[in-house]
Amino acid sequence: MSTATALLSSEELSAVLPYALGHLYSNGGIFLSSSRAPNDGVIHAPFSLLPWHFPQGLLNQGLSLAIPFNNLVDSVSRDSAWLLGALERTAGADSFTGRLVDMYRLELAREAEAVKAGGGPVQNPLRLGIHRSDYMLTSNSEDSKGDFFLKQVELNTVASSMAGLSSIVSQLHANLPLRFASELPNVFKYFSQDGTSFSGARPSTANRDLAFALKEAHFAYLKGYSGGAPPPGILVAVCMVVQPGERNSFDQRALESELWDRYGVVLRYATLAELGRVAPHPPAPSHGILHNHASAPPLFLPPRGPGGPCTEVSVVYYRAGYTPGDYPSELEWTGRDFVEASRAIKCPCLAYHLAGTKKVQQLLANPGVLERFVKEKESVASLRGCFAGLWSLDVREGGDVSGAIEAARKNPSHYVIKPQREGGGNNLFNDSVAGALRIEGGMPPDQLAGYILMERLFPPLKPCVFVRNGAVKQSMGSCELGVYGVFLGDGVAPPLLNLPAGTLLRTKLEGSDEGGVAAGFAVIDSVWAV
Repeated sequence: MSTATALLSSEELSAVLPYALGHLYSNGGIFLSSSRAPNDGVIHAPFSLLPWHFPQGLLNQGLSLAIPFNNLVDSVSRDSAWLLGALERTAGADSFTGRLVDMYRLELAREAEAVKAGGGPVQNPLRLGIHRSDYMLTSNSEDSKGDFFLKQVELNTVASSMAGLSSIVSQLHANLPLRFASELPNVFKYFSQDGTSFSGARPSTANRDLAFALKEAHFAYLKGYSGGAPPPGILVAVCMVVQPGERNSFDQRALESELWDRYGVVLRYATLAELGRVAPHPPAPSHGILHNHASAPPLFLPPRGPGGPCTEVSVVYYRAGYTPGDYPSELEWTGRDFVEASRAIKCPCLAYHLAGTKKVQQLLANPGVLERFVKEKESVASLRGCFAGLWSLDVREGGDVSGAIEAARKNPSHYVIKPQREGGGNNLFNDSVAGALRIEGGMPPDQLAGYILMERLFPPLKPCVFVRNGAVKQSMGSCELGVYGVFLGDGVAPPLLNLPAGTLLRTKLEGSDEGGVAAGFAVIDSVWAV
């Protein structure tokens, strides 16, 4: 463990901390205190009191990678034969992935029957992607004093959260030097590169950009109506699928407010269980519907109150459904089926969800695979240049699987074993890696096939000021940069939308393996470009 030099004195903390907490509480940078008792109150989101000095060139690189990664996800998702083949053995080893794969096969069968019958597409051909590619800074030198590079930790294609909170914290960091420059010389020095200006602020645009993408998909859906508008008496809205008792609901509310305040688009919330209860008897409108872009039935939600209209869903945005814990019963799977069988635009669709699995990430790093989906040589080089070392743990795949396993047995602290899971807290490190790969008493080969092996990244450390539950801890930490990307397209015409969409920086204490904020491993930070 390194010893951190305190960045702020107790006097400086007493001045800056109340301002920072006030900013978070007054702007929605908060969590519910308890998922089981939402009326108990709120607590500020865990955050870094000072931003991270991040290299401008590497920030630009991360933003530039968003577009080719968006294209890559879309290309993989439309190659169903490759995607199913890639996940065949993983689906057999991991029941959750297997259930999603089965649902995807059913969707493909419906499409095939429609084509055979001479009809149009069953599903809406438009696919909306809200992705986040997470990176760590790494160095080729053991003392982390050489040149730094961006290496990808993972690519998230489902429930990429924290856009609202990231925007709030980054705005706080942009405000701090202006607010305290004349009072606190030490704070002035931290923010000023040349001693006279504060040019490094990079407030995240993630909440604004994600709302823009949802708006674009919503209005693209409306164009399917004759005249571009629904019949009278039908409310068309975006539906966010959420976890029951979600503590991070204010991050979601920030997106809802942006959608309504800027574009007049209504957002409704539903859990998978609530959708499952609607599924057997979906509400039907009182008049005919004119729609021309898919033969699947529209997705309707019940009225909000007596005499109110049914809500037709234009876009389903999943902030739940990415982990087995979101499906405690068959009711939740019924809700997922209900959504997937509808004509609503899904974010993500099943194919996007599966394209974001760790197994697909590992296979894309294999020689020659990326070229199947990316034709531009420059994009191939840019994508491959940020890949960390990735290896299969499925001995049936051949290749040098045994060599990778043996290397990890000898140096388990240099590797991570990852399951097909999102949300933090699922990976195996250190002794757990050694235990899983033990020749006798380790994980059975059929079970190992559901995991991948990844090179462990060791990012540089620097002094940080962590704030959690009102308590301050000045300690060494490392950061992880998330770059959002948004994509909307049908796979035929040029995409309607393909853009980087802001950033999320998370900082974790030295010695912490995982990096999830909601899971309690990290705090929300922001980029101060240098």
